[in-house]
Order: sequence, then structure tokens, then C-alpha cells
Amino acid sequence: MDETSTSNNLDELNLDEDSDIDENYKDAKEALPQVSETDLLSSLEMARTALFQFLNDEPDKVLRKLEPLKNSSVYHSLGYAAFTGAFACLSFEQKEIEKALETVKECLNVINRRRHKDTLTNNVVTKMVIRPDYNTYTEEEVHAELCYAEILIMRAFLTFIQEGNLLSKITGGLRLRRAHQAYKECQEILDYRTFSNKELRDQFESGVDMGLGTFNLVVSSVPPRFLKFLQFIGFTGDREMALERLASGHDKFHTMRGALCTIALLVHTSVARFILGYPKVDDSLVNYCEKLLEPLLKQSPKGPLTLYFAGRLDHIRGNIPGAVDKLETVFISKFSIGKCEHVSFFEISWVYMALMKWRKVAHCLDILCRESRWSRTIFFYLRGCALAMLKDRTDGEQKELVHCMTEAPKYIQRYLGRTLPVEKYCGKRVDRFFAQGHWLPLPMFVSNDRPTDFGNRTSPSLMQTAHGL
Repeated sequence: MDETSTSNNLDELNLDEDSDIDENYKDAKEALPQVSETDLLSSLEMARTALFQFLNDEPDKVLRKLEPLKNSSVYHSLGYAAFTGAFACLSFEQKEIEKALETVKECLNVINRRRHKDTLTNNVVTKMVIRPDYNTYTEEEVHAELCYAEILIMRAFLTFIQEGNLLSKITGGLRLRRAHQAYKECQEILDYRTFSNKELRDQFESGVDMGLGTFNLVVSSVPPRFLKFLQFIGFTGDREMALERLASGHDKFHTMRGALCTIALLVHTSVARFILGYPKVDDSLVNYCEKLLEPLLKQSPKGPLTLYFAGRLDHIRGNIPGAVDKLETVFISKFSIGKCEHVSFFEISWVYMALMKWRKVAHCLDILCRESRWSRTIFFYLRGCALAMLKDRTDGEQKELVHCMTEAPKYIQRYLGRTLPVEKYCGKRVDRFFAQGHWLPLPMFVSNDRPTDFGNRTSPSLMQTAHGL
């Protein structure tokens, strides 16, 4: 079977997999009121305001503001679904995930009613041969296409983290591919449509930059053996292009999605590159991160996400007191955005590792073991390693060490039939711990993956080590 036929078969599956959604919008008879450019800009501005209220830890206010129009306005509906999905991702509770999926389905119906109605010369089949005349699309229909791509990503991601069988994961992959195709069509709209309103074009362009940039960045970060497969089924993984697109979106910080491009860049430059073992970090990268953080500090100076990134950068710089102060503020303040303090608990545990305050490390990880569902295998393993570093540990701490190492393998997760590489690494180390009579050489070896050694990154990252097992 050649690549073309494989792609066509996937397209057929893609068209069927959302049959439970109101895909009959093409034949809808109801006459929807037209939305003016002024109303669309007003919706975009409200969505941007809601985003910064969310980042400033005012989620209840955000949902109350968006709920009245969530069944009629694409951006109100998209915002409501996005924030509900964010709560679900932070909590990892199945009830929250199911609730978010229902909200996403409702949002998809709202967006589908506002998308351009396919005609005989503008349907799925003829689009493969003849490019549609995107100038016939109204401003609202153009933005509905972008919102459609974004809501498909949310639905795919929620499907991935939802407990289910292999079939549900395959469905999530097909939805992700469909979202990627929708973003490519948005790029065509950007290339071939004449926009009469510059502000609406900037809003649309920043959304395309965010979508295609994030897609390429994620795909380019997967292991090489999976990258070829993803490229074969239609995904692209150009890291340089991805960073350029996200930087372009960051330059449009005044748009609704500008801040999201900034957050994506901060996650990549200050977090992901350490996990993935990219080349060593120098002062220019730290300065770039500080420049990225500046507009966020102006808009949400005391928001939990902003404080986390500020603390993370202090950690990278080696400013340990500054990192501790900012990260402690996140979990001491008891922010209402569910579980956001867990990110700071995990980060500050690494800061305490650099200070060799092993009991504080164990305390932070104990909270994560009890309250977080992200990866209890890693939390239990690292807590055990912290206790193993104590030369003067008590009998109770010794029992707790053995308990942590016993519990760690019980929570190993499998996705698409495969164990997560980092959790597999932890499982191997636990086996060695018991095989050597409750002893490990260099128990905190894993900490070489963190930014405290950014000046001389010559050893392999944790991810590289894990994939080598």
C-alpha cells in the first residue's frame, strides 16, 4: 500500500469518527444572524481578557463571563471549553475529563453552525482538486475554521488522557491528524484570502502560528523512530520553523493567542529542552526567556503560571533564594486554579535537591504522591531516592524508603500499549534497589537532567537514558 492510499484511508476514518457531532451543519436550514466585524473583535477582546483573568487565578469570574453566550458565540464557546479542559488536565480526574469532553462536544456544535457551508464546488472531494475561493468566506466563517482546528486539538488531547482502550487512543490520534489538516487549511486561507481588517488578520495569523508552530515543535521532539512514522501519516516536524512561527505569534502579544504562543515558547526553552537533552544552555537563552516573560509579568504579575516561570528562570540562573521565594508563593497562596500548585511542588523539589535538603525534597514529593495523578511512579521513586540520600535517616524513614520503592512500579502507566520511557527507567532502578539489598549507587543520578548543571551539559538527559533501556 502506497503513501497516498494510506492517507486516503485515514481520511475516510477521519470523516467517520466525529459522526456523533452535529456534522450536518452543511445542510443546516436555520438562518443564523450575521456577526459584524465589530462584534467579532469584541468577542476576541473578551476572550483575551478572560485568558488573563484565568492566568491571574480568577477562574470562577472567567466562566461566569463566558457562560451566557457559550451557545451562540464561537469565541465564548471556545473559551468556556478551553478553561473547562484546562481544569480537567490539571486534575487528571476522570469525572472532570468527561465533563470537559461534553463541553467540547457542545462547543464543536456551536462552531460547526458558524463554519462556511460547503457547496457543490466547495466540498471535501473537490477541495482536493480545486482550491476554494476563500474570499467568499465571511470574517466569522474564517475565524470559525480556526476555532474548529483548536477545538479538535482539545478533544484529541482529552481523549488521550481519558482512561480507555487502545481504540480510544487511535481515535484520539485520528482527531489530532484531522486538527492538523484543519490548521493547514487555515494556512491556505491566510495565504489566499484578502483580509479587509488588519486587526482580524493579526488575530487569525497568530492562531495559525500557534497551531502549526506547536504541532511542528511537538512532532520534532519525539524520538527518531517515531518521527518517520508521524511524517509518513502527514505530520511535519520542523523545529526551526516551529520556533519561528511561535516567535511570530509572540510578537503579536496584543492578540488573543499571542500570550499562548509566549507560554508555548517558555515551556520549550525553559522546561522541555532540559528533559529532551538539547545542547547546553547559555546566557543568551536565559536572556531570551526573560524577554519572553516580560509581557506576562506586566499582564499577570502574581499569576501562578507567571510565578512558576519566573521561579524556573531563577533556578536556571542559579539564583536559588529567588527560585524558592517565587515557587513557594504559588503553593502557599492556595490558588483556586485546581492543582496548579503541584507544578511548583515538583519544581521546588529539584531546587531543594540542589541545596541537598533531602527531607524537604521528600516532603514536597510526599504531597505529590498523595494528591497528584500525573505520574505517581516518578513521585514515589524520587521520594525514595531523597530518603536514600539521608545518612542519618531514622528507622521510620528507612521503612518509608522501602515503601516508596515498593509502590513506584504499581503506578506505571501505558499509552498505546507502551510504557512511558521515564517510568520504565524508574522501574529499572527500583528493581536494582531490591536486587542490591535496599541500596542504590548514586540514587539522585536522575537530577543531572535538571538546570542546575546548565553550564556543562555533557552527560545524557534522563529521556535519552530512558530510551536507551
